[in-house]
This record gives sequence, structure tokens and C-alpha cells, in this order.
Amino acid sequence: MKSLCIDNTENFITEAGVKNSATNVIPANSLLIATRMAVGRVAFNSVPMAINQDLKAVTCTEEIDSKYLFYLLESKEDYFNSIASGATVKGIKIGDITELKIPLPPLPIQRKIAEVLDAADRIRQRNKEVLKKYDQLAQSVFLEMFGDPVKNEKGWEVKELGTLQSRKSQNGLYVPKDQYDNSGTMMIHMSDAFYGKVRFEKIKYVKISDSEISKYSVDNQDILVARRSLNYEGAAKPCLIPIGNKKLVYESSLIRVTPNQRFITPLYLFFFLSNSRAKDWYVLKHVTRSTISGINNKGLNSIEIVLPPIDLQNQFATIIERIEQQKAQAQAELEQSEALFGSLMQRAFRGELNF
Repeated sequence: MKSLCIDNTENFITEAGVKNSATNVIPANSLLIATRMAVGRVAFNSVPMAINQDLKAVTCTEEIDSKYLFYLLESKEDYFNSIASGATVKGIKIGDITELKIPLPPLPIQRKIAEVLDAADRIRQRNKEVLKKYDQLAQSVFLEMFGDPVKNEKGWEVKELGTLQSRKSQNGLYVPKDQYDNSGTMMIHMSDAFYGKVRFEKIKYVKISDSEISKYSVDNQDILVARRSLNYEGAAKPCLIPIGNKKLVYESSLIRVTPNQRFITPLYLFFFLSNSRAKDWYVLKHVTRSTISGINNKGLNSIEIVLPPIDLQNQFATIIERIEQQKAQAQAELEQSEALFGSLMQRAFRGELNF
């Protein structure tokens, strides 16, 4: 086992450019790792670029294959998240990366491991593309039934979102780290809400009072909206909540919206806020531009919503339900390929793959 030491004569990885500087260009094909927000996520850059303090870039020496290191660091994402610290924005230090102990087999074995993981990754990426096509189909149905939300050719009424809720929108709950407990209540975080519908694979549990559970509870009659994002377009991203029988609360980077279903359904609101044309025209003008872009309750409630008849919204929901049934099968296939990829990755870095 070796350490990924920077500024050491036994380097297996060297930092590309000057850390925390967006004025220095990082060479193409550098390995990038997120040290804030999307902690532990890794990627290659295809062109030279500048990076900010949220990323670190590394280039490999001749003793380590860059694709092997990519997959190894990807396998450590949960570990990096577990050691991340910070009150508002979680992050890791460069030392958390460079001091990581890694298995270092001979280069031919490293490359063979990378080839196996590449093949497994292609399968899961194909399954992800199938899911994207179902999402595109759903958006096509939205446009066919309701038309261009900007042109509003049908002349439907336009109302501010704040007037279309059965209770006021509300920011989520901040819970200190020492209140996270697997015997507590499920809490939705941004990482759980990123995919358009809450996913429970990595959901965390918190110990909170009954009054907090009541105040911050959510169910499938609500949607959640992202308060902030590293990129401008990611702020105000909506998320649906699946039907379930367990108590759910949500954390402070999300806003709860409860549509008044006499006028608007959660599903229609989700698709409206997700539509690229509607987002560009109605939503983004209420999003602040900064290092971390965001939207507050005032801005969210000021978003104008094109309001078709509720009967038509319900017809739309019926069609989307059929699409979701097909999508669920594709999701199951993706989960199988993700499990296969994860298993191969863990076995590879434990030395259990025979070549």
C-alpha cells in the first residue's frame, strides 16, 4: 500500500497547476476531484481549463495508470463524504487525498483492472441513456399537451407560485452532525434529490423532536426545490417525492412547496419548473449569481406559472404514470448494472480479480 503524496520524492501523483487558483490553466486529461459540494466526485477534463477552489487537479507519474487511479478514487467517494467537514458547505482537504493509502499492482495489472471497469461502466452508462430517453419522452408529452410555456399559445392564466400553495413554502432543517443516527427519521439531502425524484439508497437518518418532524415533514403531495447550486442552472431544480409510508423530513439546502391541488398538481409543477424553456424565462431571473447560486422563498414564490385546466393536468399525470412504469423497469436494470460495477470495483481494489 502506498500514499498519494504530493511534494515527496516518492510521488505517485503530482498536483497539476497551483491549487485553489482559477488563473492557472490545468492541462487536458488531468484527473479532477471535487473537494467541496460534490465531495469526492472525479472526472477527466478533455481540454485545458482553469479550476476554482472547489476542485483539485492531479497528473499521474509513470508508476500509476490514470484510469486506474480514476476508478480507485471513485470507489472512495463515500469515504471522502464521511470525513468531509464544514458548517454550511462540506469539504475535504488536499491532505485527505494525498495521504490516502492505495493498492499499487504492476502497471499491466492496473491497466487490465481499468479495462474491466471500463466495460462494466459502459453497460451502466447505456442504461442511464435509456432512462434519459424516458425523461425526454415525458417532456415531449408535456409540450404536446400544454404547448410552449413561454409563448402560452392557449392563453392560459399565469399566476405567481406563491398564490398556488396550500401552505407557505419553507426552508428545510439544519441538523448538527451529532444528531445523525440510524434509528432516527429519514432526512432528504440534496444528494438524494438530485435525480428528479428522491432516491433512498444513501439516505441518512436524524434524531429530531416530534415538533420538528411535524414542521419539516414531506410526502408525495409536496415537491422539493434546491435552494443553492454550484452552477447557476442548478439552482431551483425541483424534485418529486415518491409515495411511501415512512416519515420524511428535508434538510436546509432544500425548500418545500405544497401545491394547492384545486389549481395545480405536484407533477405538473415539477415538469413546468423542469422544462428548459420555462426555466430560462420564468425561473432563472429569480436566481442569484455568485460562487454558489441560489433562490430564496421570495424569489421562488414570485415565479410565474402558466396554469392549464386541472382536468388536463390530471390527464397528463395518467400518461406520465404509464411512462414511469416503463421507466421503473429501466431503473431496475440500471441498478443491477450499478451493483455489478460496484462489486467489480471493490473486488479489483482488494486484489480479488484474477488476470
